[in-house]
Formats: sequence, structure tokens, C-alpha cells
Amino acid sequence: MGDLKVTSELESFDLRTSGKLIAELSRRAAGLEIVTLPGDGRKMLVHNFAAGSYEVLDVAPPPRTHVIYSVDSFVAIAEDFQTRADSKPRIWHGKDAVVLVCDDNDRRDSARLALPASEPLSWLWNLKRKTEPMNQGELIRVLRLKLGQPSDLVAKFRKLDFSAGKTGAARVEHGKESLGREIIAQVNGVDDLPDVLDVSVRITDVPGANHPETIRVGLEIDATREEFYLSQMPGELEAAVDRMHADLHKKLIAALPGLPVYYGAP
Repeated sequence: MGDLKVTSELESFDLRTSGKLIAELSRRAAGLEIVTLPGDGRKMLVHNFAAGSYEVLDVAPPPRTHVIYSVDSFVAIAEDFQTRADSKPRIWHGKDAVVLVCDDNDRRDSARLALPASEPLSWLWNLKRKTEPMNQGELIRVLRLKLGQPSDLVAKFRKLDFSAGKTGAARVEHGKESLGREIIAQVNGVDDLPDVLDVSVRITDVPGANHPETIRVGLEIDATREEFYLSQMPGELEAAVDRMHADLHKKLIAALPGLPVYYGAP
């Protein structure tokens, strides 16, 4: 029956971890009961059954993680902690976020500025993993909406007429099955179509770090199938991301003189 009683008491506890369970059992064995005061999470009441006494204790606040949405706001909160005599702030600059450890002495409170990839950059990362053919309309939508290419370049691809290109190719180079981009451009009355596109995209949309970087993207045309292929040039994405981080790192150091800024994570 004793075991049944203990089991019943354990089931009545709202405990999430075994550590809390052990602590609760230890307090009960010592004749103590801890009660959180309603309406004030900064105090707790300790009831000593054996002594028949009560004691009110202060509760340390939980660690805070401030969420920041711009570089300027991140600099502002870092400056605030930098001027406090009782704090020792440190900045950690990682590939996905910049984190301010508000006080390196206890490493509890922090501020985090996330650096999510922009939509165009995410699209280019997906392109790096898998290249699929596009028809003329799909290419135009990608150039205009996904990659934000200038209207004069988009217009070149709008003017392409593969049926006219095939007729012209048969006339200019009779007997050849494939079409060169020069022939396509000549027949359609446009300038030479580029082999490589200089795409200007934001690495992230975070204010203060959202300046555009130029990324080269290869363009292949299969005129026989009337298809287009975009492909990543080796190292282009990585280099563009590195440039953004290098510029942001310099900006933080310049804005917060005397405050250590490390590459990495806390």
C-alpha cells in the first residue's frame, strides 16, 4: 500500500523532468514546500513544515534573449550594455546570426540579430543543387521576378522567336541540327545573348545588411528543344555571402569601438 501511495503522489506532480522530480522529493523529505506567489514571478514562498515557519525568497529572472530586427538596433543595444560599468558585452558573428552576449561574466542575457537568406539568394542556392530546363515564359519570369534583371535584358528574351530562328538557321547553316545563340540573336534582331548573367541580389533583407551583391549565373540555350538552363558559376554564391559578412563585420567594429567582435558562436 505504501508503494501505491508514493505512486499516487508522483502522478499528482506537474513535473517535466526527472531533475525536477528529484528536487521535489528532496524538499519533501526535508519538510519543505515551495510555493510560487501568484501575480509575482520574482518571489517564492518556502514553507518549513518542521519549524512551522514561512520565508519569502527572491527568484532570479530567467535569461533573456532579445530579438533584434536591424543592424542599427543591434548596435544601439550593444552600446547600451557597453556603457554599463557592471557588464562585459561580447559580440559573436556567425553565418546565420549576430549574437550579443550582454555580460560575458555570467553569459545569461543575449541579443540576437538573425541573418536569414533573401528570397533571391534562396532561389540561387536551390539552383546550385538542381538545374532544370525552363521554357521562354518561365525564364522571363525568373529573370524579372526572381532575379530582378534589368528590363533591357529581359526584353531580349521576350523578342526571341524560335520558329524564326530555325528558319534562319536552315538558311544560314543548312544541314546543321543545332542552333547557335548568335544565329538566334541575328534572326530575331537582338544583340548577342549573354553566356553569363551578372545578377544583383541581396544576401539578406535585414536592414543595414541588405546591400546587393553581384553573382554571376551561367546561361545555356537549347534552341532545338526551345529550352533555357541557368547554372551556378563555381564559388560565386559563397564569395558573395562572404563579402556581405565581411562588410557587416567591418561595420560592427567601426560602430562599436572597443567592443570585441568575434567570428563564431557563443
